[in-house]
Order: sequence, then structure tokens, then C-alpha cells
Amino acid sequence: MQNITFYAKQSGVVDELTVREGFYVKPGTSMMSIAQLDEIWVEAQVFERQSEQVSVGLPVTMTLDYLKGQKWEGKVDYIYPALDAKTRTLRVRLRFENADHRLKPNMFAQVSIHAKASKAQFIVPKEAVIRTQHQNRVVIALGEGRFKSVEVEVGQINSNEAVILSGVMTDDTVVTSAQFLIDSESSKSSDFKRMEMPSSSISSGMSSDSGSGSNMNMDMQPQNATVNGTINAIDTQNRIINISREAIEKWNREPATMDFVLAPDIDISQFENAQYINFTFSIINDEFVITKAQNAEPIDHSTMQPMQHSSH
Repeated sequence: MQNITFYAKQSGVVDELTVREGFYVKPGTSMMSIAQLDEIWVEAQVFERQSEQVSVGLPVTMTLDYLKGQKWEGKVDYIYPALDAKTRTLRVRLRFENADHRLKPNMFAQVSIHAKASKAQFIVPKEAVIRTQHQNRVVIALGEGRFKSVEVEVGQINSNEAVILSGVMTDDTVVTSAQFLIDSESSKSSDFKRMEMPSSSISSGMSSDSGSGSNMNMDMQPQNATVNGTINAIDTQNRIINISREAIEKWNREPATMDFVLAPDIDISQFENAQYINFTFSIINDEFVITKAQNAEPIDHSTMQPMQHSSH
């Protein structure tokens, strides 16, 4: 029996040991795996609409749940050439220094990639954009109580902000409240002429009568509706789902494609792209919040009987 010593090409921590004394090995057999943890890689996923903003070398900030208040600074090390076919996300590899070995393989982390815009951008709160099935619009304040709805081209959208590519000027004042979406009288093609009412009409709707408190409380209740729709995209990190919903009859609203936020008690893992669901949402703090959701059966129009018209 003869002992032969083999030396590893690098020092590190034994990550996997697959052999024991007496084992038979041959060329190509993996006996152990040694991990060098002075630097670590983190794999992150970027949404397709944000992939254009990511490039190698961008600075990255990382935090972990088990080490509250501590941040790690790294950079984008590699961008994979293809998107994931199922999640429609782009995989990127991030590199971080780990001299104290506090970062371990297979940990979960939250990362922020600090991308820079290639040019100056016109950015508004996401709630300021009125999104419909065929176009996007914002409301511009003209002064003296007058407003105008204009069509805009929207670029990148995140959980808080939207980039406006065209349709507004830099000196325009954009209304940032999403309450215009609640009003069933707000047609996307009417330029909100209803808002150009005389100031006397506005003041007449307000009362200092203390006896109207019950009506005020009722008006402050969240608006809600139940509707069917098809899921287009799922933002797991921000708990946002993009849905092409059907018309809402009680509000006289046309079908539209919109972003909805999931309530904390709803499990986001039950949803998938192209899923047809029935859901109830409320308008809370200018957000469309889904409070209930379940699978819905698509309507088979081929089995519907034609309507009979009277000859009278």
C-alpha cells in the first residue's frame, strides 16, 4: 500500500467531501469541493423592462435579514446572455468582498443595482399615470381650477415612479392623485371637461353642517370592485401584479391593463403568468390593492344562444 499526497490549487473551506478511507477512485472522480469565501457571487434577477439599465461594473448595495442595519457594497460582475423563459427575467451575477466570511453560500439577500439614466428624464409618481388598455394619460393643471387630460408615452415603471417619454413639457404641472380613476364620469377622450366647473359649484357641494358626519365617514370608505382578469406579469419582490382586467360596470370603466398591489395576507406564489382570475380590489392610499382572488373559469362564448329580437 502506498500513500500519495495531492495538493489543492487553492486554500479554502471544504464545501463537499465525497470520499472516505478505503474508497476506490479513478480519474475524473470528484473527491472534495473547496470553496474560497474571500469573495462571493450573488445571483440576482432583473425584470425584462429594466434590463436595458443594467451594465457590467454598476455599483450594487446588498442587505440581509439576519444582519439588520449592515450593508455590503459590490458591483455587477457578469450579465447572462439570455432571459429566463418562465419568469421573463434577466440573470445577473454580482461580486462582493467577504473578508470576514460572514456571507455564506445559499443565503437570501436584498440587492439594489444603482443604474444611471443615459439622459435627463421626466419622472412622475406612478399613481399620476392613468393606464387604459389602449393608451396612457396624465392630468395637467392649467391653473384657476382648470385641468386637461393628455395622452403620454410611458417608459420604465417601478413600484413608485414612471418615466414619461413624450406628451408633456418640462414646465407642465402634473396632477399626482389617482382619484381621477375612481370617478366613473372621467372618460379618457373627454379631457376631463367636467373638472372645469365654476368654483361656486364646487363650494356648493361642501357643507359645514355637523349633522353630515355620517355621510362623510361613508364617503371615506375604500372604493372596491370585483372583476375578472388575466395576469401579464408578476413582481414578486414588490408584490405587484400586472393584470388585463375586464370592464367594471358599476363604475362605467372600460377594460384596462393595470398594476395591482397584493394585500399582505394573500400568498403571491399561487399566481402565475397568463392565469385567469376573479379578484376583488380596493383603492387605498391611491393604490389598487387586491384583497381577495381566486381562479375563474373563462366564458365559452361558443355555447351561448343568440339573442331573440322581437318583431314588435
